[in-house]
Amino acid sequence: MKKSKLIVLLIIWFLWSAGKSLDVFVRYSISTDYYIFNSNGLAPLFFIFVLSAFLLDSSAVYFLFNPRRQGFYFALAALATGAIETITAVILAIPNLAGVREAYAIGRELRGLSVREKAMDIIFTPEAMYSSLGVSLMLYALIAFFVVRKKAYFDNGFYDDEEYDEDEDI
Repeated sequence: MKKSKLIVLLIIWFLWSAGKSLDVFVRYSISTDYYIFNSNGLAPLFFIFVLSAFLLDSSAVYFLFNPRRQGFYFALAALATGAIETITAVILAIPNLAGVREAYAIGRELRGLSVREKAMDIIFTPEAMYSSLGVSLMLYALIAFFVVRKKAYFDNGFYDDEEYDEDEDI
């Protein structure tokens, strides 16, 4: 079955997101998000978010390859879960930016990555956190727009070769 460019983009997005969730789950102890939730006494909520995101993203990928009407809703639920987790993490992080910064630096060092103090001075400010949140939410909204635009794909799952125009996608 031929997939449009936009469907391929959605497959890539949800595969990446599922992979990211799985990576965070496996290496949670060095995750900045885990530190944020755990330092606020909400470690179980972290795992609920991560596992929910993984299952919903994986389901969205499945339904992008095997279109069914419910796939549309799984894709939107995956995006909503990611957005809610991002909002929650930022709200919890703001009061303890020094601790979050330290957890971020430790996580990078444990993975063998460099830690640049000047970059962290810019990243770990309330303004930068809120700006990052805004960009993330705009990205989630854009992907949600693409999912909504391709709602019919989840109902039909195919295009007639004569009617399909790949240039209409984006």
